[in-house]
Amino acid sequence: MGFVVHRPAWQKDSACSGMDPEKFFPEDSINVSKEIKDLCHSCPVVEKCLEHALRHESVGFWGGMSARGRDSYRRTHRIRLRTPSGGRVVPQKKQPKLEAVEDLDDDWRNLSSVG
Repeated sequence: MGFVVHRPAWQKDSACSGMDPEKFFPEDSINVSKEIKDLCHSCPVVEKCLEHALRHESVGFWGGMSARGRDSYRRTHRIRLRTPSGGRVVPQKKQPKLEAVEDLDDDWRNLSSVG
């Protein structure tokens, strides 16, 4: 029996559509290539991607931000990470307090539409 993956409609318009997903999930979850960061920053749906990731993704590089960067942003803006069923995700290990978010414009740090 196979799995059915439901993706948000905006994902078909993303700059990364059709790329190898492994590039967005590095083993150490921090060292994403400059190519991927640049791709995200030029993506037409990057804001939707980040908004989705802040609510639903605990790993990987989404919306121009690492998992640790999103954790920091969630804490600062009191955003809860949700499971697909709507429940709260309980972290397996304690997350670091802060991480400098690299290569993001001030607009990204002050998203008013999220939260």
